[in-house]
Amino acid sequence: MAPPLSCDARDRSTCLTQEEIEVVKKLYRGAYDSHGAQFVAGGLPLGSELRWPVPETPTGHSMSEMMVLPALQSVLLPGEKQKIQSMRDFPLNQQNFDAVAQLASLYNAANTNLHAYQQRGGKLILWHGLADDSVSPAFSIAYYRGVEAEMGHAATDTFLRLFLLPGVAHCGNGEGYDQIDLLTPLMRWTEEGIAPQEIMAGKRATAAADLPPMTEKPDAQTQFHGVQKVSQPYADAAPAVIATRPVYPFPAIARYNGRGDVNDGENYHAEQTTAFGHLQLAKPASDYIGPDNQKNYQVRHGTLTVQ
Repeated sequence: MAPPLSCDARDRSTCLTQEEIEVVKKLYRGAYDSHGAQFVAGGLPLGSELRWPVPETPTGHSMSEMMVLPALQSVLLPGEKQKIQSMRDFPLNQQNFDAVAQLASLYNAANTNLHAYQQRGGKLILWHGLADDSVSPAFSIAYYRGVEAEMGHAATDTFLRLFLLPGVAHCGNGEGYDQIDLLTPLMRWTEEGIAPQEIMAGKRATAAADLPPMTEKPDAQTQFHGVQKVSQPYADAAPAVIATRPVYPFPAIARYNGRGDVNDGENYHAEQTTAFGHLQLAKPASDYIGPDNQKNYQVRHGTLTVQ
């Protein structure tokens, strides 16, 4: 991080001091332990800054804590309900990572052995928002690369595509282009053998409202990820779109042709890039993306056991 973001001798609201820059770097880098081990997929992705809701008070609850804490208490760890009252009771270290990893093969969705699926003619389209501050797009990139490592690039290219949507947050929303139709290209690929070379994504006229700062736990019956869902299970009407942008299979990005309406997706072309290099999944988290981390379980004498 360099000028013009960094301040000179004066500390102004339009720049960052060296101390502030170091804090920002740590946010983007993500959580590490004292030995440098990374237990999560990177930090907050570049471009997700407008999607960082934080508690209004030092004792307020974050959305991440409200989702993870019950999972740690009742789902992720072996044995009976855990006596974990806050995330401070479960520090980021190798011991706690290993404890969670004991049941990882039960709930992980990162099995890269898709040989049987590919041989039966299955097709798979993945997408992830590049401004997702809840689940890093580094996970999807690492999984895609894991499938390539397991099956080879040529075989992977026959049945798998990954699309990364710029400016799109978790499960959609955000300031980017989150209006997409994946069913039509998936059907065309499956039924006609025509692989998707691009997805034309739309930007809504009215962007989704930002999540409110969390002061207390939301009612799980009426909210999902902090957003009110009064009409479930019915979908909202298709919103008006004010701009379109093509999204190309990873690792290509859309580049403006230099002429024509910038809001018209027809005025862009694909360009190969290394711009996603900062979205890395390091060890030990990366060890759990592979062909041998999925097992079957059964309840035996009241205990969950591996078959």
